[in-house]
This record gives sequence, C-alpha cells and structure tokens, in this order.
Amino acid sequence: MLKAYKEQQTVENRFRFLKNPYFIGRDFLEKPKREEAFAYVMMLSVMVYSVFECLIR
Repeated sequence: MLKAYKEQQTVENRFRFLKNPYFIGRDFLEKPKREEAFAYVMMLSVMVYSVFECLIR
C-alpha cells in the first residue's frame, strides 16, 4: 500500500500539464465530444510516454 501511495506522485507529475489553464484554449473544446476525444488522446499519449520511459530505463 505504501508503494502505491509513493507512486501516486509519478502519476500526478505526468498529468500536471493538463491542469495548466494555458495548455489548450477553451474555444477548441466547446463541444463535449471534443473534450472526451481530447481526454482519450491525452491518456493514450501518457501511456505511450510511460512505455517508452520504461524501455529506456
């Protein structure tokens, strides 16, 4: 349980840029479908990033 708690910071760091209000304008995400699609693309990119990070280490 402690290991899972310590790894939480790693996940939070990967999603930190999404919390930045300047990352993407609200004009682009005016429709719920676009918000959902953007979220899926971001999740996929974080997963690919994580895989490459593990392969490099």
